[in-house]
Amino acid sequence: MTRRHFEQKVAALETKVAELEQRTSLERRFDDLEARFAARQLTINEHKRGPTGRQGQRGARGERDETGPRGPAGRPAAEVPTITAYKIDKQRYRLTPLLSNGQYGAPIELYSLFETFLKELAVAAPWRTE
Repeated sequence: MTRRHFEQKVAALETKVAELEQRTSLERRFDDLEARFAARQLTINEHKRGPTGRQGQRGARGERDETGPRGPAGRPAAEVPTITAYKIDKQRYRLTPLLSNGQYGAPIELYSLFETFLKELAVAAPWRTE
């Protein structure tokens, strides 16, 4: 390797060092601006609220008066529907509850349950073949 080769490498490293110093300088300036902005925002917020005053003394607890008359009764609650039957969908492995108010409830998907059962059965009974 020649001297010229090393001089080129040194020059490239000096350029990189200069770039890094410039980037570091910019980051420092950015951090400084960020800190100043935060301090300025804090000052603005303090001026909006005003200075914090001294806490006053707590007042004496008053005497309780007699309990007033009971208010009118509210509306009775709606009857909670109960499950009266299930609609079975064998093709989709799905149960859908029929409620006492005539509406259908949220369906219960059973396919993944049976799928897991069959996989566990295959592991528990290895003599069975699929």
